[in-house]
Amino acid sequence: MRNFIGRVFPVMGLMAVLAVAAGGDDWPQWLGPRGDGVWREDGILSKFPVGGPPVKWRANIGGGYPVLVFEVGGTT
Repeated sequence: MRNFIGRVFPVMGLMAVLAVAAGGDDWPQWLGPRGDGVWREDGILSKFPVGGPPVKWRANIGGGYPVLVFEVGGTT
């Protein structure tokens, strides 16, 4: 058991360090961390190239059921 803990804790520590180093703007809630919907990272395209962005992968998802959702009045 002691050998297991001696292996697990360093791996967990390394994973935590790598996760922090990877960074990126985290969106933990709707409209981002400040709730204003503003993307604050660098290197993001302001416009797509003509013809759209290159396709990296596709998935055949098959059929589905369309649903109309609306609200009358409001909620508070």
